[in-house]
Parts: sequence; C-alpha cells; structure tokens
Amino acid sequence: MRKRRTRYSERNTRYHSRKGQTFQQIILSIVALFLVVIFLVVLCTDPMGNNGSVPPESVMAAKDADETADSNVSQSDESVSDTASADGLDQTSDGQTDSTASSSDWRLLLVNSTHPIADDYSIDLTELRNGQSVDSRILTDLQEMFDAARSEDIYPIVSDAYRTREEQQALMDDTIQNYEDEGYSAEEATSKAEQVIAKPGTSEHETGLAIDIAGDEDYGQDTDSVLAWMNDNAYKYGFVLRYPSGKESVTGAAAEDDHYRYVGKEAAKVMYDKGICLEEYLSQNN
Repeated sequence: MRKRRTRYSERNTRYHSRKGQTFQQIILSIVALFLVVIFLVVLCTDPMGNNGSVPPESVMAAKDADETADSNVSQSDESVSDTASADGLDQTSDGQTDSTASSSDWRLLLVNSTHPIADDYSIDLTELRNGQSVDSRILTDLQEMFDAARSEDIYPIVSDAYRTREEQQALMDDTIQNYEDEGYSAEEATSKAEQVIAKPGTSEHETGLAIDIAGDEDYGQDTDSVLAWMNDNAYKYGFVLRYPSGKESVTGAAAEDDHYRYVGKEAAKVMYDKGICLEEYLSQNN
C-alpha cells in the first residue's frame, strides 16, 4: 500500500512538473513573439520617422524631375547648346549705366557689364529635355509657366539657357572671327562683337537664371505668338523681359524680345506693373 502511494505521488509530481514547464514555455513563447514584433517595427521605421520611405525633399525632387522630363518645358543638367547664334543673346553696349544697387536675394542677382559674376559663383543645374540647363531653383515656376501656356495652345521651348564662361568666350571668339571674315580689322571686329555679345563673366546666361524663348516647331508653333503670350503672362510665374525696348540706356543692352530672366513672382509683378527693368527695380528697392 505504501509503495502504491509512492508511485502515485511520483506520477502526480511528474504531471505537475510537466504542466509547469508547459506553462513556462507558453509564457516564453509569448515574450519571444512580442520581442520579434517590436524588432520588426523598429527595423521598418527610420530614425527620422519616415517609416522607411524616401524623405519628402527627395520625393519632391524626383517628382519635379519626372514632370520636366515628360514635358516640353523645353527641352534639357549641365549641358549647353553648341548651336546658339548671335540672335537672342545678351547684348552689352558701351553706354552701360552703372548701378550701385545690390541684393542678397539670389533671384535679384544683377549681372551686366559693370556687375560681373563672381569667379566663385556656384550653381546647381537641372537639364531640360532638349539639352539646355537652368538653375534648379527656377524649375518649378518654369514648369508651371510652360504648362499654363500649353493649356492655351501655346507651345514654347527654351532655345538657349545656361552657358559656361568658356562657352561664352567661344561665342565671343566666333563672333569676332565672323566680323573679321567680313573684312573688319581685329579691333573693329572685337568692338562690333562686344555690342551684340556679352563679355565672358557678364552674361546672365552664365547664372542659369536667364532663358531665351522660341516656338516649338514640333507643334508648328510660331515664335511671335509665344513671345506675345510671354509678354502678357511671364511675370505671373516670376519671369520678366530682361531687355525691354526703351530701356537700352539703363540696361546697357539692345532690346531683346525673347530673353527672359527669373526674378521671383513678387519682383516680377512690380516690374511688370511699373514698366521698369531690373536695374530700376533694384535702385528703387535697395
């Protein structure tokens, strides 16, 4: 009888022991599962709280690039057209009016024969579809302007934009050579070239903020209609006609109806409403 009780007691002890071990295993499994869940949550969430996604800035940059590539915002980062002619380029005359006005606002950077671009001037460029490049900061407004024009069946392109200083020098040299080929002396050819081409370091095209506009031939668009639309609407998107007729003595440049410069929407509206050029705006506001 005593032996039976002992065996019963042993079986009972083993039963409760197994039951306790099972309960502990369940608890440990739950804890382990909980830790795995926490680990996965931490793994999928970056320190900046973006839940593993691309930062908002990068998303916007990619979006802008995609929209530009899909549109005719002209057509093109850092490459420049080699086929630019003398027409539609910056022009600087000997009658350049000096201006003491200046601004720390990059949009209002004054560039002319008396205000050359700093040697250490840096620029972040975005390439358009046709190989032209512009300062990346103006891309959004440029895209918006071209989209608005196309919505009215006007199809502009950027026919010329950013140039390196070396390219500006090459353009000057070619123009001088053309005049020499016409029979002018080296001195006369240089003088004539400087009347229609800005000296290297003094062209707005070297800033990436200036664009020359033309009609998109792929759409059968004539340039005159495009320029008429630009004249009436460009200021809404931060662009102004840089060398308007009647302002030659102020800008020191011959009038150009296709050369537009980005100055920002606020300044552009004031300049448009008052009929003033960048030199006058800076003189009145600084």
